[in-house]
Amino acid sequence: MAWLFAILTLAFSSFLYPAPSAASEDFIQRQLPAQRTVHYGNNSYPGQKGRDYDYTSFPENQTYRAEAVIEMFRFAWNGYYTYAFPHDDLLPVNNSFKDSRNGWGVAAVDGLDTAIMMEQEDIVNQILDFVPTIDFTKTNTPEPSVVSLFETNIRYVGGLLSAYDLLKGPFSHLDVDDEKVDALLSQCKSLADTLKFAFDTPTGIPVNNVFPNNRTFSERLRMADGTRTASLAELGTLVLEWQHLSDLTGDPEYGDLAQKAQSYWFDPAFDIWPGLTGGNFSIETGEVLDGYGGWTSGNDSAYEYLIKMYVYDPERYENYSKRFIEAADSTIAHLLSHPSSRPDLTMAGSFVGTAVQNYSEQLACFIGGTFILGSTVLDRPDYLDYGLQFSEFCANGYRYAASGIGPILYSWNLTQLSSSNFTNQTEFYEKSGWFINDEYYYYRNGQAPEAIESWYYAYQVTGSQYWRDVAWAYTLAQNRTERVGSGFSSILNVLDEYGGGWENFQASYMLAEVLKYQYLIQLPEEKKGVWDVEYAPDGVGNGGNVNYFVYNTEAHPFKPLPSVSCRLSCTPDSHSRPPQLRPWIPPSPNVAMTRTKNTPRNHNLEPGDQHESAAKLNRNRRRHALKAKLLEELEALRNGTAVPPPNAGPKAQGTRRLRKGHQKTTRDDPAGIPQKPNSRDKKELARKAQELLKEELDRVKEERNRAEHERNYAESEWDRAKRELDRAKEELDRIKGQQSVAIEQLDLTAWRT
Repeated sequence: MAWLFAILTLAFSSFLYPAPSAASEDFIQRQLPAQRTVHYGNNSYPGQKGRDYDYTSFPENQTYRAEAVIEMFRFAWNGYYTYAFPHDDLLPVNNSFKDSRNGWGVAAVDGLDTAIMMEQEDIVNQILDFVPTIDFTKTNTPEPSVVSLFETNIRYVGGLLSAYDLLKGPFSHLDVDDEKVDALLSQCKSLADTLKFAFDTPTGIPVNNVFPNNRTFSERLRMADGTRTASLAELGTLVLEWQHLSDLTGDPEYGDLAQKAQSYWFDPAFDIWPGLTGGNFSIETGEVLDGYGGWTSGNDSAYEYLIKMYVYDPERYENYSKRFIEAADSTIAHLLSHPSSRPDLTMAGSFVGTAVQNYSEQLACFIGGTFILGSTVLDRPDYLDYGLQFSEFCANGYRYAASGIGPILYSWNLTQLSSSNFTNQTEFYEKSGWFINDEYYYYRNGQAPEAIESWYYAYQVTGSQYWRDVAWAYTLAQNRTERVGSGFSSILNVLDEYGGGWENFQASYMLAEVLKYQYLIQLPEEKKGVWDVEYAPDGVGNGGNVNYFVYNTEAHPFKPLPSVSCRLSCTPDSHSRPPQLRPWIPPSPNVAMTRTKNTPRNHNLEPGDQHESAAKLNRNRRRHALKAKLLEELEALRNGTAVPPPNAGPKAQGTRRLRKGHQKTTRDDPAGIPQKPNSRDKKELARKAQELLKEELDRVKEERNRAEHERNYAESEWDRAKRELDRAKEELDRIKGQQSVAIEQLDLTAWRT
């Protein structure tokens, strides 16, 4: 009956939610260029994947594009403010409201920093007037409601901290009340104080669903044996916001709570691959409970925060960068997948155990931006290559959906495609490289921020206009299909050119993320500022990208604060630049979108230029270099000589600081001839060698333990599969028995009749 329900629902939606009003259509014609959904026009960019979507008709005036996005924001805000404020959500079709996020006015708090960046002072002041009136000690709903720690954190905590940073920093020129700006931080602290009881568990891993009114835990996500569970995203997407709150208030408690929860992920009993682990944790023990994972829902933003915590403060959070490198390298080594019909596309699949699934999601489209950020921060050009490929996969998804809106689910699993439920998408799969492996619900989508987030990062680093045009096509599609009544709503069928109806819900992240990213990517270069991700002082595409702000997973930018050590020793100007390591010069815009004949099929790398050698880098190169150097120095000691300092020669003058184990080069030693090492040097090198050997031994032990854990896990999975098979057989026998009894009863009834 599911198909009948779907048909009736779609029919009812078309009746209840009529086509866009004449005024809406008129706006699209007047404000935005006429644009039909033509997916097979001229090839606009050399490296563009798919059947040549035509971007040539788009307006080239970037000011025009940015102002059009501001109009969209004001339209969405005015609808919310007129019909829903101070409730959480606007229902734009019937001009009503809903409280989906605790009744604290999530659309206002979530959208505040977007209004600040767009310099919409009237809206900013409306929200600043409202924030001090919120009572965060209890939910503002008719009945006490369950609060999601994860959602409340990324939207409310993130939104308040971000607005505070922006109004105290680059947007301090806006005409606002300073006391109300200060109230943003005090209200954020009040909210965190209300929610911190969620961390009161045996491990410190928080319970996500709580009742703040009476400080109790919900029974949601509790296993049959009573074990409470938390997803990887729920425990791993708190640390950026709570640590920033600690840094701003001077109270370490908030950051410490989040860091303790994070520790169970950083030191699990086993990883599926280094850095990649199962996505469900026991709150009682911290144990990983399953082997499903990837960059998809339930796991996604935890991986995102690894590199962002390192950007936030590389001195304190170097361990986060190491974990990110492990996860990224394991993704490249094990999860890359190419649709059989479109081998030019590359995406990271999800995994169950060590089995990679040919499946991804709209939520995973952020992966491109995360790899691009990692490429500049860690000086890993190969990460840029993959980040652009992942971003292109999702751009291709938006091109081939008739609505211009990408799907929630992407599948390229041929076994599923052969099912009778999905064979009607076979021809579509041959062209697009994906299909939707769901019969009804997941045809919906809209207001999704993850893809445009990656396109924004891609533009900031490459400077390619291609990414702006891809984002502008999404803007046009949203106005054509999602603009309805007093706001925007997700559509019911992305494969329908006009969307097939509306869900009647304007999400707060439409204001917080989608319109912010659409605005920032289209903003003219002279209007860009330090609040941009991958800010390029010399212009986008010219290298030297730095991050004065780091964005949380809801697109709320935080200004990194100097670490404790810097506060004690740095000069006043020393932390005016953000933490950023070894900026590099990216390829030209066209090169980044070009494929070469020599590119290996399995990796599907794009550039094929000066970054080709970077693909050979591995995360152990520095350790091997250190090992080789120590061995060289030890050999020199055995021979009674020392290793000369680099570039030593006749021009060496004055005292030069050298690596430990070398003597100084002075005016009395102009040729830089090394002296015989003393006993202190020998002891120091011996200590280094001992530490290196210990490190090697620990690494071998760790790999052995990991292999043992993997073997045990595989055996337990095999045993579990056998038990399930036995249960299935028993169930089949039981059904057969019931069938036999039923047949006998039918025979008896027939005989009596």
